[in-house]
Amino acid sequence: MYETPIKLTEVTKRVSDLFETEAQKLAEATKQHTEDYITFKIEQILDCEVDKEELIKAMQYDRNQYDKGYQDGYLDGVRDGKQILINKLQEYIEGSDEDV
Repeated sequence: MYETPIKLTEVTKRVSDLFETEAQKLAEATKQHTEDYITFKIEQILDCEVDKEELIKAMQYDRNQYDKGYQDGYLDGVRDGKQILINKLQEYIEGSDEDV
């Protein structure tokens, strides 16, 4: 049976967990800073106020509507494509009956 040459001690595992936690905090702080900066620039350039929570809700709603529309269009295309194939096959079959 394979045995790893490096075994994590409890202390090493705690340091690893701490590093992961700190990395998550840094990522969240970076995300928050970026969102705040974008909001600030929109307000500065357009001379308006931005309700960030409402903007996020609206964008999420738009994204969901886009995804729903894409899915609906895809399913319509599949349905229409099947019908076209069925019609072409039917025309071919009917045409081959006339040749006999």
